[in-house]
Amino acid sequence: MIISLLMSVFGVASTKRIDKQKFSNSIAEFRTIPLGNFNQKILIRGENISNPIILFIHGGPGMSEMHEVRELSNALEDRFTLVTWDQRGCGKSYSNNVPNLTHMQIVEDGVELIQYLKQHFKKDKIYLVTHSWGTIIGLDLVKLIPTDITAVISIGQVVDYTPTELMSYNFALEQAKNHNDLTSIKELGKIGIPHDGLYASGVNGLLRQRKILMRQGGVFYNKNKIYYLLKLILTSPEYTLYEKLLLNKGRNQSLKAIWNQDLMKTNLINTLPHVAVPIYFFHGRMDYITPLSFVDEYFNKLKAPQKKLVIFKRSGHDPRVDEPEKFVEELHKCFK
Repeated sequence: MIISLLMSVFGVASTKRIDKQKFSNSIAEFRTIPLGNFNQKILIRGENISNPIILFIHGGPGMSEMHEVRELSNALEDRFTLVTWDQRGCGKSYSNNVPNLTHMQIVEDGVELIQYLKQHFKKDKIYLVTHSWGTIIGLDLVKLIPTDITAVISIGQVVDYTPTELMSYNFALEQAKNHNDLTSIKELGKIGIPHDGLYASGVNGLLRQRKILMRQGGVFYNKNKIYYLLKLILTSPEYTLYEKLLLNKGRNQSLKAIWNQDLMKTNLINTLPHVAVPIYFFHGRMDYITPLSFVDEYFNKLKAPQKKLVIFKRSGHDPRVDEPEKFVEELHKCFK
């Protein structure tokens, strides 16, 4: 931990090496790739580049998750090559001036990235693991290039933004009342209920609501998991100290650019009734960012070559954090 902190303080990003003598066909490196004429960073790790590729697509918009994927990597690198992508404008792909920071541009970036990975590693198809906002990007990719994707795991699947946000707000308020949390009740009153999925104060209202939701148990099953995530970020050697300081700035920039009326019109039940690849929904029972009831309805109506809904009873919005061992076990079952 101390070495990681020192390296990040002095502006050096690194990733743990994989023993080349033991695993001669391994890979552990960062790459900068121009996607949509904008340089973006990926981390590639695996014990054998002949293994299938998993591309992780993070949530947000703008919430880099490289530190989370690295925590899982020891349990996955023997069977997969893991590719973690920081989308344009956030994480290691942050810039003060990001051209065309839009939903569809990120989808187009994803198409380019998949083609790059297929060509470079000589693969016909790759796997996707997507989270939250990333589940929208993932299903957009499935629509555009289904023959390039073996299967997808959607964690915290977004289904219908507008009623989802209202349910999230109401859950936070109900729990605050149950716990006699007068501070949260007052703050939620100031924020006001979302209209058509958006708060009157915009992204600021969304972020304030999320903090309260976290306090009320609607984000993580164990509320203290936020400290675990902060520790992962602080000790992650994959980010320099400067990059860590910019994580929130990149998140806010992406949210302001993308969290809008167009995104709020997302309703997969109406617009995407079938997919052409196997899909597996991994969902926490205590997720009130993307509540389980919406995912359950979508799962029952969705037509797919193969589908499965895995409910994590002791998880919130990200089972990778709340139940990592079960997450890895279930992933291996789906991606066998």
